[in-house]
Amino acid sequence: MIPLRDNIPSRRLPIINYLLIAASCFVFLLQTKDLSDGLIFRFSLIPARLQQPDRPLVIENRRTVETPLGIRELRTPVEIPQTPFPAWTTLCSCIFLHGSLMHLVGNLWFLWIFGDNVEDRLGHLPYLCFYLACGTFASFCHSATEHDS
Repeated sequence: MIPLRDNIPSRRLPIINYLLIAASCFVFLLQTKDLSDGLIFRFSLIPARLQQPDRPLVIENRRTVETPLGIRELRTPVEIPQTPFPAWTTLCSCIFLHGSLMHLVGNLWFLWIFGDNVEDRLGHLPYLCFYLACGTFASFCHSATEHDS
């Protein structure tokens, strides 16, 4: 059920599709090099950040450690860094973040197979606008339905 290719040839070079794939790969490489998760915290969609952009966000970091009294869970508060841009921009910036290599491969696989045909049909700039608008709308829907995410 996983498509390997499509049988509709493109009439023009899908340059925007290639750039979106390259941008996603580049951002994922930056994510893997950023051991502090600063990139993820600054540019990911956090619904609480949209609802109250000036309020500092604090999460609880949990880890299990072995002590002489047995295994215990340590909880320490961690403040999430603020985004360097207005909070609403994370509705779009989070489109390029991925949670794992398989998440990246799965998304880009379908973009590679079907994106060229959509770009061919719409044109370069309308395709880019469509891609960003759909991603932003999906982020908005996530934020509207998952307040505590």
